[in-house]
Amino acid sequence: RSSRQEGLLAKFQLGALGCTSDHWWRAKRTGRWIDVSPRVIGPRGAPESEARRALAATLDSGPATMLHRRSALAWQGVRGYDLRSIEVARLRGMPTWRSTLAQVHFLRNVRPHDLIVVGGVCTETALRAIWCEAAGYASPARFDIGMMKIGRLLDEANRLKLVTWAGLHEMVEDIHQRGRSGTVLMRALAEERQPGSSATESRNETQFEEILERRR
Repeated sequence: RSSRQEGLLAKFQLGALGCTSDHWWRAKRTGRWIDVSPRVIGPRGAPESEARRALAATLDSGPATMLHRRSALAWQGVRGYDLRSIEVARLRGMPTWRSTLAQVHFLRNVRPHDLIVVGGVCTETALRAIWCEAAGYASPARFDIGMMKIGRLLDEANRLKLVTWAGLHEMVEDIHQRGRSGTVLMRALAEERQPGSSATESRNETQFEEILERRR
């Protein structure tokens, strides 16, 4: 398992490997494995990388942990975001503990299709991360600033093919019923970004129509 995880292993994964805490401590006593955190170990001398830091942060926070908000956007390559300070999220009610590698947020619910795996790390989609950012501009006093900043963020994610306007409209229709903060702002932004209106989406729709025509 560690070979698929940047050489890292979390303590909660021992059972799935048929191992116990004794195996954990023996591995550390050999000197070949060292603490990355109190709950994650890795091979001594392994090179640092953003992938290793991101994965270690999610492992340290427990099973079913995802990169969240700014960290999710950074991991997916959105400009203006980085992983110097890592944010992760877990569902409320799940067993958890204080992480030494990340700031942990607790969410009421997450739609299954809002989670993806990028580069071996579980993360929320760019669209969900942007919605979380939009919540910071939900007040009337910050609405106009949010229209500008979150609008630019959506356009950048669309350019990177991380967000589609069809997906934005679907999410607005689904999530507004739950009263989530930022809904009014995201709905206003969606109204300015109709499905098929971007160059990327228009090209995709044209290609799809050509495929259908060839199959007639």
